[in-house]
Amino acid sequence: MEGDSTPSLDNAPQIVAGRYEVIALLGVGGMGAVYKVFDRELDEVVALKMLKREIARTPGILERFRREVKLARRVTHPNVARTFDLGEHGGERFLTMELVEGESLATRVAREGRLPIAEVVAIVSGICEGLAAAHAAGVVHRDLKPDNVLLARSRIVITDFGIARAQDPGEASATAIPIGTPAYMAPEQVEAAPNIDARADLYALGAMTFELLTGRLPFEADSVFAVAAMRLTRPPPDPREVRPEIPESLALLVHRCMARKPEDRPASAREVAARLAALTLPTAESARIAPASESVALGADKTVAVLPFRGATSTDDEYLVDGLTDDIIDGLSMTPGLRVRPRGVVMQHKRTNADPRELARALGVQVVVEGSVRAAGDAIRVNARVLSVEDGFQIWAKRFDGKRADVLRIGDEAARAIADALTVRKPTRAAIATDPEAIDLYLRGRHEFFKFWRTANERAIELFAKAHARAPEDPLIMAGYAAALARQFGMSDAATRNENARTVAEEAVRRAPRLAEAHLALAHVKLHDPDPVGVAAGVTRALALSPLLSDAHELRARLLAEIGPPREAIETAERAMQLEPRMVHLRYDVQARARFVLGEFDPNDYGTPPEDVDTGSVYWIMIGRMMLWANDSALTSELADRIVKANVSAMPMIATLADLVATRKLDDSVRAMFETRTTSTVITRRMRVFWSQLSAELRGFVGERPLDDVRRAVEDGLFDIVWMDHCPLLAAVREDPEFPALRARVAAVASATSMQLHSVDATMAS
Repeated sequence: MEGDSTPSLDNAPQIVAGRYEVIALLGVGGMGAVYKVFDRELDEVVALKMLKREIARTPGILERFRREVKLARRVTHPNVARTFDLGEHGGERFLTMELVEGESLATRVAREGRLPIAEVVAIVSGICEGLAAAHAAGVVHRDLKPDNVLLARSRIVITDFGIARAQDPGEASATAIPIGTPAYMAPEQVEAAPNIDARADLYALGAMTFELLTGRLPFEADSVFAVAAMRLTRPPPDPREVRPEIPESLALLVHRCMARKPEDRPASAREVAARLAALTLPTAESARIAPASESVALGADKTVAVLPFRGATSTDDEYLVDGLTDDIIDGLSMTPGLRVRPRGVVMQHKRTNADPRELARALGVQVVVEGSVRAAGDAIRVNARVLSVEDGFQIWAKRFDGKRADVLRIGDEAARAIADALTVRKPTRAAIATDPEAIDLYLRGRHEFFKFWRTANERAIELFAKAHARAPEDPLIMAGYAAALARQFGMSDAATRNENARTVAEEAVRRAPRLAEAHLALAHVKLHDPDPVGVAAGVTRALALSPLLSDAHELRARLLAEIGPPREAIETAERAMQLEPRMVHLRYDVQARARFVLGEFDPNDYGTPPEDVDTGSVYWIMIGRMMLWANDSALTSELADRIVKANVSAMPMIATLADLVATRKLDDSVRAMFETRTTSTVITRRMRVFWSQLSAELRGFVGERPLDDVRRAVEDGLFDIVWMDHCPLLAAVREDPEFPALRARVAAVASATSMQLHSVDATMAS
């Protein structure tokens, strides 16, 4: 793009020490960040660990590392990852070592808990072989733990001899503090004894074996210091207390490895291996030791923040920049192995010029994605890069040139490339439309849809409809169109709209069964049937496919407001607003009602109505309803006075409620209006339920017993058990002999909905 003044993000790879070309980030640990790099001199791929600055600058540490690299290079064995060299880059220190592509044992245990006994024996036997080779070369690991054991395709590999040292009884410890990880440290390490030998590794091996067999650590306490101290004062626990089927001989071997005194432990790793080989194991178990997944992902999940892309564009093009940022966030959030900060959190920094790494540290992430978008006419240029927060390395960068219609393709391609750079599985996305105008219409429609008010939603429907007409087979456009149609707002043609929305949403699900937005659109349709169990199933499915989908959290909050518990409804609404701050309307409907039920409603928390008219409508409906629910108390008078002073003439219903409070009379015209709306066939059943509920509240406020309204709401599909149990205006009707049967019908549906909403289906995330 000629004349582009946007700073270019160099596509060239990060080069360390003029030799190592950064390919991907493998993980971040206590010692530093580990990268997959290409060694240009040796023409091979290796692992490179950049040492944390505070470690590398400790007095005397570099000399110790040099000595220990020399020690580690003595070990040549298939069960040990080789250490190659110690180097320097920009004043920082790094280690290079053999790259072993596989899953860490820590990740495996975190995912599955305790492992099959036969598999534990196979894994520990492999570790013993590696330890035996290291000990024979005069090297003690001193930090053996599941994080430092990799499950490769055909072998078990011990890594990170970064704090190994020679078995030299005459050499005092280089530090006066314990070295190792408290959960696995031998007692002599806790005491910082000067003579640490191979038996310390056997203690760690015993602690690891206990964890693999039971799914828990042998010693657990509130602090690492307490954990470390427990092994000095308590005997090692018996794993059979947690898992009785463990063979006695194996339990005794674990117990012996964790003996308090080194001399009471096995003499060597070879002895442990021999005893494992002699075990008789259950025949039904298999010894699978390879990772369960086909893809490679070292270490725990990586935390990522996609900062708002900068846009050297006009205000009219803001939807384009936000759309790209959202698309990359959505793509990465559907990627196993990544924990992505939600949109609402990062968008707070949209117009911040702070250093990306500083923002990333504030967001508490290991990796940050940043970039820029420049548009000129129909052409766009996108620059994107991925930085490691720990040391500032540029892990990946690329420039994309294209047209506006390419923005979704660029977002998808960028998300996949970022997933590659972070060595995790690629995101699974729906097919992307290729029609340039359809994509532009979709992005504009989504921009309007997220404004959450009636006039904007009508514009969104119009834009989505045009996009759908140009790309009738695209499931993402279908989902957006269906969701906008299903957002009823009490329209007079709501029933017809909902059926149209159903047709489009069902087709989107058929075409893209793994598209979260499609399932959510269908859930919105089912809300108006109403089919709350179907809504819950759709929400659960959508969140399993895309955990950061703000709309799914919003709909979940709405269900919880009616089926309970109210506290969870408040928390879920808060989560939705964190993901998408524009969902402020949840504060005025879901949260306000739930707080009233809990006795926590404070009108001072809602003193200033929103500036925009439509979100303000939600606010005034909440004020009017809470005025009724307060039931002729001081709060009723306070809220009625607020309505009168605001002069909400544009909302005749709210003015009617204020008159009702003043006169305590329900005139015939209001009764006729409610009769029409509660029996209408052109609005959805869900809307008829709402009008029946409001009619019941009005009649209850003036002292009538509104059993007919409650009955009609139940027959139309009411599942709002919270309203049935807690609305103060139903006090009289709860005394009616018919009420328990009506309540039982509502409670049954609410219970089934709750069970579906809280179900955990492991197949959804696969």
